[in-house]
Amino acid sequence: MNWIEGPVWIELVLAILTLDFIIYWQHQVFHHVPILWRFHMMHHSDLDLDVSSEVRFHPVEIILSTGVKALSVLILGVAPQAVVIFEIVLNSTILFNHGNVRIPSAIDRVLR
Repeated sequence: MNWIEGPVWIELVLAILTLDFIIYWQHQVFHHVPILWRFHMMHHSDLDLDVSSEVRFHPVEIILSTGVKALSVLILGVAPQAVVIFEIVLNSTILFNHGNVRIPSAIDRVLR
């Protein structure tokens, strides 16, 4: 992100969107590569989806995911404040998405 000239907010937005894209594809890889799925399926082992599902990961998956994020941040040259904002937004939305929360259908459609 060091090559971006302009307001800091543009770098922040691009960094957050890029990191989110990388994490999305990492998640897809964990679902489709058999050896990685063996680690990731622990996350899907809950009989009932709830907030604790968000924090249930195999230690190997945590290490690999942290490595992917750290390498992405280093390669992209992401500013520390963008990493903090990304982590707050990512973890907040993941907790919400995995939460067993009832919301009205109309609001659910808009959020989806």
